[in-house]
Amino acid sequence: MALDTTGNPAVIAAAVESLATHGTASVITSSGAPVTVPPGSLLLRGRSLRGSMGGHINPTVFIPRLLELHARGRFPVDRLVKNYPFAEVNTAIADSLAGATIKPVLTFN
Repeated sequence: MALDTTGNPAVIAAAVESLATHGTASVITSSGAPVTVPPGSLLLRGRSLRGSMGGHINPTVFIPRLLELHARGRFPVDRLVKNYPFAEVNTAIADSLAGATIKPVLTFN
């Protein structure tokens, strides 16, 4: 299994290529740019590429689990999120597309 959180088409394609036979790559965000994956990469090894809306999770189970992991220091949310002042929106987008930040958050003063 591979999970892409960047939305970067090259990273998504690499995620598919890294899969074992019958593996699945899930995409949870998009830059809007097209992703090119050769059909043979999917067909010949039974791989799948799918979009995930909301993680296909049960929030009453998943959210408490994330909170528990965070409390034990095993879910480093502070390393996944980076705040950007709204004036730096272009930097936030560029960092996200480059994979330099996982979750850019725009802040307003």
